[in-house]
Amino acid sequence: MAHYKKIGFFKRLLSESIPFVARSPEMKLDWLVGVIKKKSLTCAEISPYISLLLSEYQEVLQYSLEEIDGAQSFAGLFENIARPILRKMIMCTDVYDIPVLLELLPELDVEDAVVILRKKPPPYEKKPQIIVDKLFQAVFDKTSEKLLENAAQDIMTSEDIPLHFVDSYKRFKEMREDEQVLSSLFPQATGQIRME
Repeated sequence: MAHYKKIGFFKRLLSESIPFVARSPEMKLDWLVGVIKKKSLTCAEISPYISLLLSEYQEVLQYSLEEIDGAQSFAGLFENIARPILRKMIMCTDVYDIPVLLELLPELDVEDAVVILRKKPPPYEKKPQIIVDKLFQAVFDKTSEKLLENAAQDIMTSEDIPLHFVDSYKRFKEMREDEQVLSSLFPQATGQIRME
């Protein structure tokens, strides 16, 4: 029993002494989960740490041919995290990082999608509509048209509908319809039509 206490103590000591950027993806995520559980930091304070973790994932993907082990270290990383912790993580993730986060999450439910679709680009963003389109596309790619539709209905029937949400959703649906028409006319281009 004392042996296990020593291991736990040394593991905790090690994890507390290593800077966040030097930790493995698992250690980074453990730290984030711990901070969220303790409620010791605000979303604004947590967001940069999530960005660091996600930028590491993007870097590994960029060099995936040489870094197969690195890519595998992210596989299933978020699978055993409780739903309330995942939702808080989604809430704290910067709007620009949402598409990357969704690549790693095991699944989304309607409430998660609502949280994502309520996110707004910062006021300094020169092309806010593109960012909003990317949020819709990321949710659609991760889930289904039905789940996206349910999330959009939840938002549109709520008391605090985000400004321009209805127009943005209508625009996204029209883009999806255009994409389907183009895909039927040019089947070889399927999967290549995406918003940039």
